[in-house]
Amino acid sequence: MQQSSDLTTGDIGEHIKKMALPAAIGLFFQAMYNATDAYYVGQLSVTALAAVSISFPIYFLILAMGSGLGTATNALTSKARGEKNFEKAKNLAMQSILFAIFLSVLASIVGLATADVVFSAIGAKGDTHLLALEYMNMIYYGLFFFFLVMVLNGLLNSIGDTKAFGYVLVFGFFLNIILDPLFMYGGFGFPAMGVAGVALATVVTQIISTIALGYKVVKNNLLFFSFKPDLALWTKLATQSIPVTFQHSSVALGFLIIIKFVSDFGDNAIAVFGIGTRIDQLLILPAIGIATAVVPLVGQNYGAKKFGRILDIYQKSIRYSMIFLVLAIIPVMLFAENLAAIFTTNTQITRMTAEYLRITALAYISTAIAIISSSVLQGLIKAHLSLIFTLLRFFVIGIPAVMLFAYFLGLREMGIWLAILISSLIVALFGYWYVLKTIRKLGPSL
Repeated sequence: MQQSSDLTTGDIGEHIKKMALPAAIGLFFQAMYNATDAYYVGQLSVTALAAVSISFPIYFLILAMGSGLGTATNALTSKARGEKNFEKAKNLAMQSILFAIFLSVLASIVGLATADVVFSAIGAKGDTHLLALEYMNMIYYGLFFFFLVMVLNGLLNSIGDTKAFGYVLVFGFFLNIILDPLFMYGGFGFPAMGVAGVALATVVTQIISTIALGYKVVKNNLLFFSFKPDLALWTKLATQSIPVTFQHSSVALGFLIIIKFVSDFGDNAIAVFGIGTRIDQLLILPAIGIATAVVPLVGQNYGAKKFGRILDIYQKSIRYSMIFLVLAIIPVMLFAENLAAIFTTNTQITRMTAEYLRITALAYISTAIAIISSSVLQGLIKAHLSLIFTLLRFFVIGIPAVMLFAYFLGLREMGIWLAILISSLIVALFGYWYVLKTIRKLGPSL
């Protein structure tokens, strides 16, 4: 059985390529999974689509909690493996699973008890309220598996395995195409469940993912089977995971605030922002894949005290991201109208989306630098510092820039696109300087 993949030796570029590609492909299919859900829910009714949409902030917050714990598990076990302390790594792995179980049960109980009040507070009414409850209650019943998937993926990432989760996401996408209509409309002995069926399809996918990833974790001998909670390790996991949770939640809040600003300039502007951000997210997937590889690479080398290698990881990750993104930026600049036309037949929205893309494409590289910088800090067990980048991008720089360009200078939605670009550039410059400073503090000769 495999004890560990040693990321403290070997060619850094090969390690990055081996981990980044499966991660990026998996993320692409995850995006397609979400699009499939939106498509099928839209076939039910406008009310069903509204119910799922109004549930999204709550659903995202739950995923942010799970993702934070997964990242903490990845970083801490990677560091232990870099130290060659495999017993510590396996104990951390088991404790992260126990902590995930505790948090998921607690979140499920709280969620089920408060769902009615929460949906009323955020403005869900009538049938939308009822359908939102049906959808989220089903998610709460299966929350245990959502958290376990995040933690098991973090454990596999810590040994450089991103393929397992990538395969799971690809399989989940195709399975979801079958399960969504089956559970929504019924058939083969299943009752028609409507919007709750979409949630059930997601839960079933998570159950299968848990089994598949759990098998890989056990096969690779990554666990020390002890079911006694270690509160000291739970505290360490919480300390590392809470900033990541806040970081993801802050991103969601930041985008909600930007959407509010965009809505001041009409439905066309909202449509442009919706189309444009979808294209942006797809095109920066290679950089996100590379950032996924960075956490275990930095974590293991931090544990091994190979600080010069951490600097190489950071610089090569940025260099590879820049190569991919330049290859993305050039066609966006040349064919922005063609890209926009894939999503709309409205000529005005096509033109406006092309303007959006030609501005925000210039921020792709800076966005990648910020994401990779954040991943380096997570690998260095300094997740609380990575939260600074998100707060700067949206709240310290972003919102004032929007107020200046969109309102004070009267540039309307074009001012918002410029604010996104400028805030991304400033945060990237700050992040690059800050991470270099942090790494060089580890080794005076760097």
